Amino acid sequence: ITITHRDIPTWCDCPVCKADFEKYGTDSGNAIKFCDKVSDALDEYFAKNFTKAAKLFMEAYQLLPDDKTALIFAERCSNYAKKNIPAEWDGVRTLTSK
Repeated sequence: ITITHRDIPTWCDCPVCKADFEKYGTDSGNAIKFCDKVSDALDEYFAKNFTKAAKLFMEAYQLLPDDKTALIFAERCSNYAKKNIPAEWDGVRTLTSK
C-alpha cells in the first residue's frame, strides 16, 4: 500500500505544526507524520493486531482530525478486537447496500 499526503490550501498554525515546519522546512511535516502513522496502523490491521491498530489510527486522527478515514478505521479496529475474526479474513469490507 502506498500512502501520500494531498495538498491542502491551509495548514494548521498550532505550536506543534509550527515546530514541524521548522524541523522539516515544509508545511507537510504533519502530513508526513500522519502518513507514517497510518502506514504502521495498516500493517497492524492486516496482521489482525486490532487493538494496536486502533491506537495507531487514533494517533493518526489526532494529527489530522479533518481526515475522518483514520477515525473510521480506529472504530472498525475496536469492533474487530471484540469479535472473533474468521481465519480467512483479508481486510476487505464488502458493502451490501447504498
